[in-house]
Amino acid sequence: NDTDACGDCGGGVADSDGDGTCDTDDPEPNCATNDTDACGICGGSATAEGGCFIELSIGSVANGSMEILINSTIPLTGFQFDITGVTLPDDAAASGGSAEASGFSIGNNNNGMLLGYHLGGLELPAGNGVLTNVLYTSTHNEACIENEIFGLGTWVGGFYEINIGPCVALDCGSAVADCAGECGGSAT
Repeated sequence: NDTDACGDCGGGVADSDGDGTCDTDDPEPNCATNDTDACGICGGSATAEGGCFIELSIGSVANGSMEILINSTIPLTGFQFDITGVTLPDDAAASGGSAEASGFSIGNNNNGMLLGYHLGGLELPAGNGVLTNVLYTSTHNEACIENEIFGLGTWVGGFYEINIGPCVALDCGSAVADCAGECGGSAT
């Protein structure tokens, strides 16, 4: 008895998403919950009004550690950005967050550049929360995210926005920031 997903003997039609509806009758054959959002993400939260977007910002900053926050309606295969106003420890400055939970490797240089990717090509799912936590040393009295690059994962394509949050204040510790914002600097 070789019956396909539609119950036809020898029919050969599949039920790709396992929702009990054969693909020829399923309005969303690759989404078991049949709730694809405006960005084409099964179970996603993007609306036609809000559109597709990637937001990156600096969250909590304390004791030489800062949160990098993400709010994205698009899955990512990778990311790269610079954090200004800081130096980072050689390699392994970033840990935790959704990037680590998704198996991403995160490398950095000491000038503030972070690079995240998955060696197996898996995606960071759309969502929001802490992307990663970064150890740093202040070189200036504020930190900003700049030069962002994103590798987009599987989605329907089209227009999307990238929004980067505002700069945040940093503590220079015992050093005083000069008029250029450099910790311990000599600009007058």
